[in-house]
Amino acid sequence: MSLSDIARRCSTIMREPELSPVAWVGVFGSFARDQQRAESDVDLLVGYRKEATSDEIYFIGDITLLVGKTIYGSETWMLDNQFRAAALVQDTHRRLRTALHLGTTLRHKLADLSEERFIGDDSLLNEVASDLEELLSAFGNDLEEAEAINAYFWPIIEPLLEWTADGTSLLVGSSDNKVSAFVLPADLLEADVVQPLKPQGSVQLPEPSPCIAPAPYFSLSIPATQTFLVGSRDHPLHLYHAFPAASEKPMPLCMYKLMRHETEAYITPSSMLWPSPGTHFLCGSANRIDYFDASRPGSDGPIHTIHTIPSKRHLLKGGGVGMKGTVSALSNSPPSAPSSAIVAAGTWTRWMGLYDMYRADKAVANWSIAGADLLEFGHDFGGQGIMQTRWSPCGRYLVVNERHASGLLVYDIRGNGKVLSVLAGRHCQTQQRLTCDAFGSADDGPGFELWAGTEAGTVQVWDEVGLHYGVVYPKWEWDAHQSPIGSTILHPSGSVVATCAGAWRHPSDGDIDGTQGGSNGSKVKTTILDGSGIKLWSITGQQMPK
Repeated sequence: MSLSDIARRCSTIMREPELSPVAWVGVFGSFARDQQRAESDVDLLVGYRKEATSDEIYFIGDITLLVGKTIYGSETWMLDNQFRAAALVQDTHRRLRTALHLGTTLRHKLADLSEERFIGDDSLLNEVASDLEELLSAFGNDLEEAEAINAYFWPIIEPLLEWTADGTSLLVGSSDNKVSAFVLPADLLEADVVQPLKPQGSVQLPEPSPCIAPAPYFSLSIPATQTFLVGSRDHPLHLYHAFPAASEKPMPLCMYKLMRHETEAYITPSSMLWPSPGTHFLCGSANRIDYFDASRPGSDGPIHTIHTIPSKRHLLKGGGVGMKGTVSALSNSPPSAPSSAIVAAGTWTRWMGLYDMYRADKAVANWSIAGADLLEFGHDFGGQGIMQTRWSPCGRYLVVNERHASGLLVYDIRGNGKVLSVLAGRHCQTQQRLTCDAFGSADDGPGFELWAGTEAGTVQVWDEVGLHYGVVYPKWEWDAHQSPIGSTILHPSGSVVATCAGAWRHPSDGDIDGTQGGSNGSKVKTTILDGSGIKLWSITGQQMPK
């Protein structure tokens, strides 16, 4: 099969004309035999660069191609998700260009150096070692690079749900790259019938956003406060108004640049935290936490950056010091806590870090959660990367929520870093983000409640969390949706809980082999599961939802 044949097949997923020439391709399986069908695996990864050689193909390939085949796999998905497929190959193209530039720079630097220059010059040796490390990381052969590419292939809806600071509205991020604002009805708790929810404002984002942060001073009575932050791939951080004029295309109010100065490429935040009083906000990304002044938009960038691993100009980079990985979760301890400025950060590589943003430029504590449940309680509850950290209302306990984990880890941060308990019994064998929320116990009793959605569409509640050691099971639960519940958040009053559910259903082998697809040449499409949507539940005195 020629490159022109492959280019023709891939033309449906490419949007940028300048990337149309195919320079190299990794191909195997049915695609290599010209037998690709709708039910076949994705057996190719295409790169775009006219001058690429076979040597460059070798370096850019292995892990990227492997993930592309094994994480998800049908041509139908590539057609239904053209944006994600295009983003994957374009990102690989950028990585190749960066690697070639770094390689050329390093070759020129070494050509001007003699062996005598290296002897006894540790700073020069560290500099060259750092350049080499940066060059190797550009090829994508690191676990974190594989995880980043994995993100392109999550074929699921991951709803983002946030209460506004005044409790009057909900901000919802959906899979169609929209952020919608829902204002709660004034008679929500008095109404005898189920009321429909309709968005009063909607903003179409240019790219998918992994994180949304409403202004911590949001007030429905003051329009100037009704804003939120989003971070998207290949764009600055944007501040939008939640209720744009219906006659206008929503435009960002301002932007904040988060860039890698060496390559001038935008850094995509994987987590965001905008705490009260709202003067500053934080973004988490690969091996770094950036601290922004909200009053200084434009080209200044962050006012401070905390690197979660030693400097790139150091031989110990990632060598067991700090926590290496994408900072995928950020949360700050509550104002009532003894140390209200502590930020808890979690990574895809299953590491936790506590940071005092006002007093130190490095971690207060670092620890790995991998194997903590097995070591302490003799049972492995799974887990494939931290996607949420949640403080207890008192600030003494920290809940760690992972993807693909049937238990949530609870740490007493006053102790020696060991896990205190595991909130078990949660059905969560999915890579989808299923968040949880914490609330003070009824009657201001000791401990706190933890509310979490499951893959099966139920909401589970654990009570007196923090008071018991060991494996703890839910006190009660109820069926809320017919699809995985991505977000479960309680209103600050405690009388209302909001749930947001949704997922894609992909064609099974029977669908493909049946009359709907395959034999007659028609495409089998993905569908949204029943029960996807937002629900508000009132919590009565007996704690029974309705």
